[in-house]
Amino acid sequence: MKLWHWLLVLTLAIALGCGGGGGGGGSTSSTVSVSGSVVWIENLQPTTPVSSVSVGTKSTTTDPGSGFFSLDVPRGVTSATATYVPSGGAPVVRTFNFPTATADVDLGDIYIGPATTNIHGRLVSSADASPIVGGTVTFAGGSAISASDGTFTIPSVAYPTTNFSGFLSLSGVASATGFFNQSFGPSGLAIGTAVEVGDVALVPSGSSDPPGLPANLTVTVQPTASSAGALVTVKQGGSNLTSGTVGGDGRVQFWLPTGTYDLTATKGTLSGTQSTTLTTLTSATNATVTLK
Repeated sequence: MKLWHWLLVLTLAIALGCGGGGGGGGSTSSTVSVSGSVVWIENLQPTTPVSSVSVGTKSTTTDPGSGFFSLDVPRGVTSATATYVPSGGAPVVRTFNFPTATADVDLGDIYIGPATTNIHGRLVSSADASPIVGGTVTFAGGSAISASDGTFTIPSVAYPTTNFSGFLSLSGVASATGFFNQSFGPSGLAIGTAVEVGDVALVPSGSSDPPGLPANLTVTVQPTASSAGALVTVKQGGSNLTSGTVGGDGRVQFWLPTGTYDLTATKGTLSGTQSTTLTTLTSATNATVTLK
Protein backbone atom coordinates (compact mmCIF):
# COMPACT_ATOMS: atom_id res chain seq x y z
CA MET A 1 0.00 0.00 0.00
CA LYS A 2 2.83 2.36 0.84
CA LEU A 3 4.40 1.86 -2.62
CA TRP A 4 1.10 2.56 -4.42
CA HIS A 5 0.53 5.60 -2.22
CA TRP A 6 3.98 6.96 -3.05
CA LEU A 7 3.47 6.41 -6.81
CA LEU A 8 0.11 8.20 -6.70
CA VAL A 9 1.58 11.22 -4.92
CA LEU A 10 4.49 11.37 -7.39
CA THR A 11 2.15 11.19 -10.39
CA LEU A 12 -0.05 14.00 -9.08
CA ALA A 13 2.96 16.17 -8.33
CA ILE A 14 4.32 15.80 -11.87
CA ALA A 15 0.90 16.52 -13.42
CA LEU A 16 0.37 19.66 -11.33
CA GLY A 17 3.86 20.92 -12.02
CA CYS A 18 3.51 20.57 -15.79
CA GLY A 19 0.06 22.13 -15.83
CA GLY A 20 1.15 25.13 -13.75
CA GLY A 21 4.22 25.77 -15.89
CA GLY A 22 2.24 25.56 -19.12
CA GLY A 23 -0.37 28.05 -17.90
CA GLY A 24 2.29 30.58 -16.92
CA GLY A 25 3.98 30.44 -20.32
CA GLY A 26 0.71 30.95 -22.20
CA SER A 27 -0.30 34.07 -20.26
CA THR A 28 3.11 35.68 -20.82
CA SER A 29 3.04 35.34 -24.62
CA SER A 30 -0.62 36.02 -25.30
CA THR A 31 -0.59 39.82 -24.97
CA VAL A 32 1.32 42.77 -26.36
CA SER A 33 1.49 46.44 -25.40
CA VAL A 34 0.21 49.12 -27.78
CA SER A 35 1.26 52.65 -26.79
CA GLY A 36 1.52 56.15 -28.21
CA SER A 37 0.50 59.77 -27.67
CA VAL A 38 -2.57 61.50 -29.14
CA VAL A 39 -1.84 65.02 -30.44
CA TRP A 40 -4.29 67.67 -31.69
CA ILE A 41 -3.05 68.95 -35.06
CA GLU A 42 -4.24 72.53 -34.52
CA ASN A 43 -1.85 73.27 -31.64
CA LEU A 44 0.44 70.22 -31.63
CA GLN A 45 -0.57 69.61 -28.01
CA PRO A 46 -2.30 66.74 -26.17
CA THR A 47 -6.06 66.89 -26.60
CA THR A 48 -8.09 68.81 -24.01
CA PRO A 49 -10.29 67.26 -22.75
CA VAL A 50 -8.52 63.90 -22.95
CA SER A 51 -9.11 61.39 -25.73
CA SER A 52 -10.17 57.78 -25.44
CA VAL A 53 -8.22 55.08 -27.27
CA SER A 54 -9.50 51.60 -28.04
CA VAL A 55 -7.61 48.58 -29.34
CA GLY A 56 -9.75 45.53 -29.89
CA THR A 57 -12.04 45.23 -26.85
CA LYS A 58 -9.73 47.21 -24.55
CA SER A 59 -9.90 50.97 -24.06
CA THR A 60 -8.28 53.71 -21.98
CA THR A 61 -7.97 57.50 -21.80
CA THR A 62 -4.92 59.59 -22.60
CA ASP A 63 -2.77 61.30 -19.99
CA PRO A 64 -3.91 64.95 -19.64
CA GLY A 65 -0.36 66.32 -19.67
CA SER A 66 1.34 64.25 -22.36
CA GLY A 67 -1.45 62.57 -24.34
CA PHE A 68 0.22 59.22 -23.67
CA PHE A 69 -1.69 55.93 -23.57
CA SER A 70 -0.79 52.26 -23.19
CA LEU A 71 -2.93 49.15 -23.50
CA ASP A 72 -2.13 45.47 -22.96
CA VAL A 73 -4.11 43.62 -25.63
CA PRO A 74 -4.15 40.18 -27.26
CA ARG A 75 -1.60 39.50 -29.99
CA GLY A 76 -2.80 39.90 -33.55
CA VAL A 77 -4.41 43.36 -33.25
CA THR A 78 -3.97 45.61 -36.29
CA SER A 79 -5.38 49.02 -35.37
CA ALA A 80 -6.01 51.60 -32.68
CA THR A 81 -8.90 54.07 -32.67
CA ALA A 82 -8.69 57.47 -30.98
CA THR A 83 -11.83 59.42 -30.13
CA TYR A 84 -11.76 63.07 -29.08
CA VAL A 85 -14.80 65.15 -28.16
CA PRO A 86 -13.97 68.89 -28.19
CA SER A 87 -15.89 71.04 -25.76
CA GLY A 88 -19.13 71.87 -27.54
CA GLY A 89 -18.03 70.11 -30.71
CA ALA A 90 -18.70 66.92 -32.60
CA PRO A 91 -16.61 63.81 -31.85
CA VAL A 92 -13.45 63.32 -33.88
CA VAL A 93 -12.71 59.64 -34.51
CA ARG A 94 -9.54 58.40 -36.22
CA THR A 95 -8.30 54.84 -36.74
CA PHE A 96 -4.58 54.11 -37.11
CA ASN A 97 -3.61 50.84 -38.77
CA PHE A 98 -0.36 48.96 -38.19
CA PRO A 99 1.09 45.53 -39.11
CA THR A 100 -0.29 42.57 -37.16
CA ALA A 101 1.08 42.92 -33.63
CA THR A 102 3.27 39.99 -32.63
CA ALA A 103 5.34 42.15 -30.26
CA ASP A 104 4.90 45.46 -28.44
CA VAL A 105 3.85 48.34 -30.71
CA ASP A 106 4.94 51.96 -30.15
CA LEU A 107 2.87 54.23 -32.41
CA GLY A 108 4.69 57.40 -31.34
CA ASP A 109 2.73 60.62 -31.85
CA ILE A 110 -0.59 60.02 -33.61
CA TYR A 111 -2.33 63.17 -34.80
CA ILE A 112 -6.03 63.90 -34.98
CA GLY A 113 -7.71 67.09 -36.16
CA PRO A 114 -10.86 68.84 -37.36
CA ALA A 115 -10.23 67.79 -40.97
CA THR A 116 -8.29 65.17 -42.92
CA THR A 117 -6.27 65.03 -46.11
CA ASN A 118 -4.27 62.46 -48.05
CA ILE A 119 -0.48 62.46 -48.34
CA HIS A 120 0.62 61.50 -51.85
CA GLY A 121 4.09 60.97 -53.26
CA ARG A 122 6.46 58.49 -54.85
CA LEU A 123 9.42 56.48 -53.56
CA VAL A 124 12.38 56.33 -55.94
CA SER A 125 15.98 55.18 -55.81
CA SER A 126 18.51 57.99 -55.71
CA ALA A 127 20.82 55.87 -57.89
CA ASP A 128 18.67 55.80 -61.02
CA ALA A 129 15.26 57.29 -60.12
CA SER A 130 13.63 53.88 -60.52
CA PRO A 131 10.46 53.33 -58.47
CA ILE A 132 10.74 51.50 -55.13
CA VAL A 133 8.07 48.85 -54.66
CA GLY A 134 6.84 47.79 -51.22
CA GLY A 135 8.44 50.60 -49.25
CA THR A 136 6.83 51.80 -46.02
CA VAL A 137 5.90 55.46 -45.57
CA THR A 138 4.70 56.94 -42.28
CA PHE A 139 3.42 60.43 -41.49
CA ALA A 140 1.48 61.84 -38.51
CA GLY A 141 0.62 58.33 -37.33
CA GLY A 142 -0.66 57.12 -40.70
CA SER A 143 1.15 54.73 -43.03
CA ALA A 144 1.11 53.32 -46.55
CA ILE A 145 3.02 50.88 -48.77
CA SER A 146 4.40 52.05 -52.11
CA ALA A 147 2.86 50.48 -55.23
CA SER A 148 4.53 48.94 -58.29
CA ASP A 149 5.19 52.41 -59.71
CA GLY A 150 6.57 53.68 -56.39
CA THR A 151 3.55 55.86 -55.63
CA PHE A 152 1.94 55.94 -52.19
CA THR A 153 -1.08 57.53 -50.59
CA ILE A 154 -1.49 57.84 -46.83
CA PRO A 155 -5.25 58.30 -46.34
CA SER A 156 -7.15 60.40 -43.82
CA VAL A 157 -4.19 62.22 -42.26
CA ALA A 158 -5.10 64.85 -39.65
CA TYR A 159 -5.30 68.32 -41.20
CA PRO A 160 -5.81 71.72 -39.53
CA THR A 161 -8.21 74.49 -40.34
CA THR A 162 -6.17 77.29 -38.70
CA ASN A 163 -2.61 76.35 -37.67
CA PHE A 164 -1.09 75.36 -41.00
CA SER A 165 2.47 76.15 -39.88
CA GLY A 166 2.24 73.34 -37.34
CA PHE A 167 1.21 70.86 -40.02
CA LEU A 168 4.05 71.99 -42.29
CA SER A 169 6.54 71.39 -39.45
CA LEU A 170 5.74 67.68 -39.26
CA SER A 171 8.07 65.12 -40.82
CA GLY A 172 7.53 61.58 -42.04
CA VAL A 173 9.86 58.65 -42.66
CA ALA A 174 10.21 56.45 -45.74
CA SER A 175 11.94 53.06 -45.54
CA ALA A 176 12.52 50.09 -47.82
CA THR A 177 14.63 46.94 -47.76
CA GLY A 178 18.06 47.65 -49.22
CA PHE A 179 17.85 51.42 -48.69
CA PHE A 180 18.72 53.94 -46.03
CA ASN A 181 15.71 55.50 -44.31
CA GLN A 182 14.78 58.98 -45.46
CA SER A 183 12.76 61.69 -43.73
CA PHE A 184 10.45 63.99 -45.67
CA GLY A 185 7.87 66.69 -45.03
CA PRO A 186 5.10 68.58 -46.79
CA SER A 187 6.34 71.56 -48.78
CA GLY A 188 2.87 73.01 -49.25
CA LEU A 189 -0.75 72.76 -48.23
CA ALA A 190 -3.48 70.52 -49.57
CA ILE A 191 -4.69 71.02 -53.10
CA GLY A 192 -8.09 69.43 -53.39
CA THR A 193 -8.02 66.27 -51.31
CA ALA A 194 -4.25 65.68 -51.11
CA VAL A 195 -0.93 67.12 -50.03
CA GLU A 196 1.72 66.32 -52.63
CA VAL A 197 5.21 65.57 -51.30
CA GLY A 198 6.66 64.63 -54.68
CA ASP A 199 9.48 62.14 -55.10
CA VAL A 200 11.13 60.86 -51.92
CA ALA A 201 14.55 59.56 -52.95
CA LEU A 202 16.11 56.73 -50.92
CA VAL A 203 19.82 55.95 -51.16
CA PRO A 204 20.72 52.26 -51.66
CA SER A 205 22.35 50.85 -48.52
CA GLY A 206 25.19 49.35 -50.61
CA SER A 207 26.01 52.66 -52.25
CA SER A 208 29.60 53.93 -52.15
CA ASP A 209 28.12 57.37 -51.57
CA PRO A 210 25.71 56.95 -48.64
CA PRO A 211 23.34 59.78 -47.82
CA GLY A 212 24.68 62.65 -45.83
CA LEU A 213 23.22 62.46 -42.35
CA PRO A 214 23.82 65.90 -40.86
CA ALA A 215 21.16 64.99 -38.34
CA ASN A 216 19.54 61.81 -37.11
CA LEU A 217 17.59 63.47 -34.29
CA THR A 218 15.02 66.19 -34.87
CA VAL A 219 13.74 67.93 -31.73
CA THR A 220 10.48 69.87 -32.00
CA VAL A 221 9.92 72.38 -29.22
CA GLN A 222 6.30 73.22 -28.52
CA PRO A 223 4.42 75.45 -28.82
CA THR A 224 6.09 75.77 -32.22
CA ALA A 225 4.50 79.19 -32.85
CA SER A 226 6.63 80.76 -30.10
CA SER A 227 9.58 78.41 -29.54
CA ALA A 228 12.00 79.99 -32.05
CA GLY A 229 15.20 80.96 -30.27
CA ALA A 230 14.83 78.38 -27.50
CA LEU A 231 18.03 76.57 -26.50
CA VAL A 232 17.99 72.76 -26.56
CA THR A 233 20.70 70.99 -24.57
CA VAL A 234 21.49 67.30 -25.04
CA LYS A 235 22.73 65.43 -21.96
CA GLN A 236 23.79 61.87 -21.26
CA GLY A 237 24.55 60.59 -17.79
CA GLY A 238 24.20 64.11 -16.42
CA SER A 239 26.88 65.55 -18.73
CA ASN A 240 26.20 68.17 -21.40
CA LEU A 241 27.07 66.81 -24.87
CA THR A 242 25.86 69.47 -27.28
CA SER A 243 23.26 72.19 -27.73
CA GLY A 244 21.43 74.02 -30.49
CA THR A 245 19.02 76.88 -31.07
CA VAL A 246 15.47 76.28 -32.29
CA GLY A 247 14.70 77.77 -35.69
CA GLY A 248 11.62 79.49 -37.02
CA ASP A 249 10.00 76.13 -37.76
CA GLY A 250 10.15 75.18 -34.07
CA ARG A 251 12.84 72.54 -34.63
CA VAL A 252 16.54 71.90 -34.09
CA GLN A 253 18.56 68.91 -35.32
CA PHE A 254 21.52 66.93 -33.99
CA TRP A 255 23.80 64.09 -35.10
CA LEU A 256 24.26 61.64 -32.21
CA PRO A 257 25.51 58.06 -31.71
CA THR A 258 23.01 55.43 -30.63
CA GLY A 259 22.04 55.71 -26.97
CA THR A 260 19.60 57.33 -24.56
CA TYR A 261 19.68 61.09 -24.09
CA ASP A 262 18.00 63.74 -21.94
CA LEU A 263 16.79 66.82 -23.83
CA THR A 264 16.25 70.15 -22.06
CA ALA A 265 14.69 73.16 -23.80
CA THR A 266 14.78 76.63 -22.25
CA LYS A 267 13.47 80.00 -23.34
CA GLY A 268 13.23 82.84 -20.84
CA THR A 269 11.44 81.54 -17.77
CA LEU A 270 10.03 78.51 -19.62
CA SER A 271 11.64 75.09 -19.77
CA GLY A 272 10.87 71.48 -20.61
CA THR A 273 12.60 68.10 -20.59
CA GLN A 274 12.20 64.84 -22.47
CA SER A 275 14.19 61.62 -22.82
CA THR A 276 14.73 59.90 -26.16
CA THR A 277 16.56 56.80 -27.39
CA LEU A 278 18.37 56.41 -30.71
CA THR A 279 18.61 52.76 -31.74
CA THR A 280 20.15 53.13 -35.21
CA LEU A 281 22.29 55.55 -37.20
CA THR A 282 20.35 55.10 -40.42
CA SER A 283 16.90 56.15 -39.23
CA ALA A 284 15.48 59.55 -38.41
CA THR A 285 14.33 59.92 -34.81
CA ASN A 286 11.88 62.61 -33.72
CA ALA A 287 11.41 63.96 -30.20
CA THR A 288 9.16 66.64 -28.76
CA VAL A 289 9.84 68.92 -25.80
CA THR A 290 7.12 71.19 -24.44
CA LEU A 291 7.95 74.52 -22.81
CA LYS A 292 6.02 75.16 -19.61
